[in-house]
Amino acid sequence: MSEKRNINLTIADIPLNLNISAADEEIIRKAAKEINERVLKYKTGNTEPEPFYFLAYQSLDLNLQYT
Repeated sequence: MSEKRNINLTIADIPLNLNISAADEEIIRKAAKEINERVLKYKTGNTEPEPFYFLAYQSLDLNLQYT
């Protein structure tokens, strides 16, 4: 059984506290970094009022890449 741990992440300026498997920490941190980089790409030149707009754009873009 894998050890659990709490980690703190910020995605699109939204703080998250997650209880995850220690074995998953690296991939979760990499995913958060990639999401933040993509969100930053959408923030550049746009003035949407809330971070969830950028998450929606990023989600759509990611979905299009895998379909």
